[in-house]
Amino acid sequence: MAVTVARAATLLVLLLAAPATALELRRGLNLDIWVEWLPVEAMLARDGFLDVFPDWRRHVSEERLPELRAAGFDFVRLPVEPGPLLALGPGARRQSLLDQVVETIEDLHAAGLAVVVDLHLVSRPGAPYGAEAVLGEAHHFAAYLELVEAVGRALDGFDPSRTAFEPMNEPNHDCAAVAEGDAVLWPPMLERLHATARSAAPHLPLVLTGACWGHAQGLASLDPTLIEDENVVWSFHSYEPFIFTHQSAEWLTIAERYLTDVPYPPSRLDDALIDRLSREAAKRSGGAYDRHAFRYMLDAYRRTAATVAREPIDLAAAWADRHGIPRDRLLMGEFGAMPGDRLAFLQDKRRAAEEHGIAWAVWSWGDAMAITSGGAERRLDPAVCGALGLQGCERNEDKYRGG
Repeated sequence: MAVTVARAATLLVLLLAAPATALELRRGLNLDIWVEWLPVEAMLARDGFLDVFPDWRRHVSEERLPELRAAGFDFVRLPVEPGPLLALGPGARRQSLLDQVVETIEDLHAAGLAVVVDLHLVSRPGAPYGAEAVLGEAHHFAAYLELVEAVGRALDGFDPSRTAFEPMNEPNHDCAAVAEGDAVLWPPMLERLHATARSAAPHLPLVLTGACWGHAQGLASLDPTLIEDENVVWSFHSYEPFIFTHQSAEWLTIAERYLTDVPYPPSRLDDALIDRLSREAAKRSGGAYDRHAFRYMLDAYRRTAATVAREPIDLAAAWADRHGIPRDRLLMGEFGAMPGDRLAFLQDKRRAAEEHGIAWAVWSWGDAMAITSGGAERRLDPAVCGALGLQGCERNEDKYRGG
């Protein structure tokens, strides 16, 4: 009965809400989630740490924002980690953080950018505000829904043609079911998440995703008729091929963190290069993996189809077509790669999305996969801009040179 009542309430909200306002997303950039990563307990304990939220506002000069629009981006995805918001709970301290999020959106709008506000749930094992707890325990999910309602109410009233709300980033469960073309746990949770966000923000476009880290396969396993709402953008993330995009990623606990200089496309690998990369990676791993394990991984990557980068995008487009969803209601909300030999990869991903009429947002403005230089200057890399089809980076470079 509770589910039926909740569903009926959602339908009533939809009937009372104004018709969906066209939100036009084309080329986007993910902003930083954190410049300085800390356990949430350390954030709360460090005096003044949360006085600037998101914390990149402390490190980045304001003139960088209009430069994003000048470069050719028309929107940004604004990650807001729920960890400290959940830890604080309702009250004045949480509200002060939400007020800062609102101020940030206003600054981004003033810079000419549409904004997808991304409640960016992340993995924090053992913590009550990490993805593991929120998705695995009913009382933590209930607390998360309460936060979604609070964030939705804070966003309610923003221009829906320039603002969208994404109530959860990358739900990381149901992967075994998704591999079989299904999802088990996520659909009923998504219904509750949607109902809560829609009730709090009746007019804003909502950005929703599938299970298993929000991959295209997770989206393809989802029945969108569960969500009776035309004011929804369906998102997926695409980091395939993972061995290339996440090589040398120090936050991983798997073999990819020890690989470097892996080329793209896979056809550029030969026996000699596989042997060299395997030996070097085995040495860096300190004995955790031997060179045969790396040879196996690299040889499997070499045999990967040349279309590996675009296959998830094709899958998402086919899912949308099958369910009668216009492709301009799809968003490749994240894609990116570690710096190095990534220009062809970024170009292939971007072109595949645009060929299908799908909006995209590259990861990221800062952090390990940054498309900018470090620090407050945040100069956009002209070569990366070229791969992304952006024409305005050269004008920014002329400004830096005094041209």
